[in-house]
Amino acid sequence: MICNSQQLLCQDNPTSPQYCLDVPNIDSFECSLIQENCWCPMPQANPDIAGIGVLVAFLVSALLTWISTFLYLLLQPPAKQRRKNPIDEWWTRHVCLHLRNHVPQAELWSECFYRMTWTLSDQQLVTGIAILAASFKLFNEGTITAYHFTIARDLAFFSSNAHLLSLLALWNALGTERKTKWKLTVDKAGQKDSRKEVERRIPVPFVTWWRFFCMIVFMVLLMAATWTSAYALWDDWPDCPARCIPTGKSELHGVPFRWAIATTYFLVSQYLSYTVHLGEQIMGRAENLRTKTCKFDKTAQSWLKNIPVLREIYQTVRIAGIAWRFYNFSEFFEMIEMMNRQDASSIYGNTTRGRKERAKEDEWGFGQIVPVLLLMLPVMTFISAYHGNACCYQQTRPFCFKAMGKLAHELQFMSEPQQARQSFIRSRTVLKQYGM
Repeated sequence: MICNSQQLLCQDNPTSPQYCLDVPNIDSFECSLIQENCWCPMPQANPDIAGIGVLVAFLVSALLTWISTFLYLLLQPPAKQRRKNPIDEWWTRHVCLHLRNHVPQAELWSECFYRMTWTLSDQQLVTGIAILAASFKLFNEGTITAYHFTIARDLAFFSSNAHLLSLLALWNALGTERKTKWKLTVDKAGQKDSRKEVERRIPVPFVTWWRFFCMIVFMVLLMAATWTSAYALWDDWPDCPARCIPTGKSELHGVPFRWAIATTYFLVSQYLSYTVHLGEQIMGRAENLRTKTCKFDKTAQSWLKNIPVLREIYQTVRIAGIAWRFYNFSEFFEMIEMMNRQDASSIYGNTTRGRKERAKEDEWGFGQIVPVLLLMLPVMTFISAYHGNACCYQQTRPFCFKAMGKLAHELQFMSEPQQARQSFIRSRTVLKQYGM
């Protein structure tokens, strides 16, 4: 027996015939009907969540984020003060530097890709928060199925990957903008000893703190969505309203629960890692930590030099820790890792979506067209950044370089001895007489 979308298929007992129960308001019926003797209603298409336009917008914007971040890191001059990773050193020396030397106006292009990356990053952040907030609103109202809630959660997770990837551009830019200052050191006697070069803390604008706050909100909503869908029957009842899925500690098992644990580990590790990376660039505490770590390493090796077994264990742990640090703090491996996660999310999301009413959800409406048209924003940002900076790189900079070169020549000429200057002036006079 097949019931329509305004009815529930029910059966009083295993031997009784099935029948269709009319429900006055199918969007907010009592969940007790499902748990007693009725099945979930037929799913209704929701193109604003699982439509082809929404999926295309999320996938294309994430792909553009990866491309713009990758090209920015390729063309941006390296931050010499920050780069300590031999993996990135090799990547910069053999790939990035070679490419920058063969691309005209590489610095201009890197600036354009940087602006484009930040536009895409903000877009991913805002759309991720919006789709999760809307999903939880529908969840509380009982009008969203477990299937559509899963789609919204996967799209938000996809946006999270793209947003975290874009933070590589900010991390690199902060390292490039870091400047140094000179600080007078005082000896034990209270006398001025010498001048010491130290890193200056980068001033953080309000918009950066606002982005950081939105990033925390996004992470909290994504964690809540992950554990809302962690119950055992979540994948078995995709047509049911999400709020009707049985909950409780006894239901935390099976595949959804294991996926929730893995997702939690990824979110905590990635967000914590990027927070530490950005905090290191803003606060400038990395050099002090490295100095203390090197001092501890020398002390530990001197203590263990007479104990071969402990020394070998310490050396093994030390090498593993250094290798992990180089891998975890490497821009090159981070780009590859995030690209693989985005590919996996795209394949998994498309497979999950293929189970339900694809024909109805592919209808192009308001919720489908708007996200696709919003993809023009990063392109407009790129064009605006190019035309806004092209004149500076093509006209102002050559003029400035010419003026600076002339000024340097005059200063060098004025610093020469008097006899040398007079000899130079006489030679110029003779050359002018002969028309040279």
